[in-house]
Amino acid sequence: MYQLSVANGASVNLNFPIYVSNMYSNKYNKSPLKMKFPYLPISCEGLLEEVKHRISKMWNDFVADDNPNINSPFAHWDQLHMQKELYRKLFKDNSEGSTRFLEVWNSFIIWWTSQGDYIINLTTDDAVPIIAKKVKERYYERDTEQSPCGLFIYK
Repeated sequence: MYQLSVANGASVNLNFPIYVSNMYSNKYNKSPLKMKFPYLPISCEGLLEEVKHRISKMWNDFVADDNPNINSPFAHWDQLHMQKELYRKLFKDNSEGSTRFLEVWNSFIIWWTSQGDYIINLTTDDAVPIIAKKVKERYYERDTEQSPCGLFIYK
């Protein structure tokens, strides 16, 4: 028997790729009603054309079953592995790519530390108990001997 803890903690590692992906999508959306946050009035020329594919691969690598950090405490893992160089690879390997990356990275970090993390956690708080209940039910369906003896929910 073991305990299952579920917490609400937005991930820098999973949100920065979304930020870049939305910025890239805005490059092709001419209508402000179709644009996504963030709208950054900077050139997207420094972004790689295959940015969507690279983001998808990054995302899959983060959540892969064979990722040695996947079962460690997520908040610790998220902070420990937050590295700019990983995301630098979404931009061209030239001076314009470096300039654009720093502009986007700085914009993201300022937003994230001033309000992004807080807003995402606040808007997802209600989902945490629902997700925890479903996870607990799944464990009970699989094997009652391996089921958690306690469920702790952190918001």
